[in-house]
Order: sequence, then structure tokens, then C-alpha cells
Amino acid sequence: MEPLGPSIEQALAWVNEGPSLKSWTTLKVTVQAGAIIVTLPSSRFRAVYYKPHGQPQLILRERTKTDDYDLLSEAWKAASDKARALGWIV
Repeated sequence: MEPLGPSIEQALAWVNEGPSLKSWTTLKVTVQAGAIIVTLPSSRFRAVYYKPHGQPQLILRERTKTDDYDLLSEAWKAASDKARALGWIV
């Protein structure tokens, strides 16, 4: 019986060697009307975060639909860094 797809080793090699966010354009972070907006200029990606009064963290208000969890993670980190720089969060 032949395997239906790649081996575990082949799949892991693809994941580890596949494209990464580092090879993309740098994320752009802006602040508008009390919201932090993170975009990826080379795509249509956009994520909007805000900090509710009395809450210690940012909340995602809306984002472009994507399954790219590396991009989502980097967008959240960029928004959090900006919020810290603004004094919104510690």
C-alpha cells in the first residue's frame, strides 16, 4: 500500500523551509481614531485592534480573513508594540 501524501519528514521540511513573514514587506502600523491598524502593504491584509477602557489588553475588532497564523501572530505583536509605545498597555 502506497502512502496517500508526503511523509511526516517531508511535510515538516516544507513547513520549516516554506515562505516566512520575514520575506514579505514589513507590516505597516498606524493609529486612527483610537484604533491600531496593521496592514501588509504587499497584500490586502488588515487587522484593527483597540483597547477598551479599563481593560489591560488589546482586542481585535476586525481583520481580513486568512489562515496565515504567522501573519496573524506578527500583526498582533506589531499592534502590541505600538500600544506599549503609546502607553496604552504595560
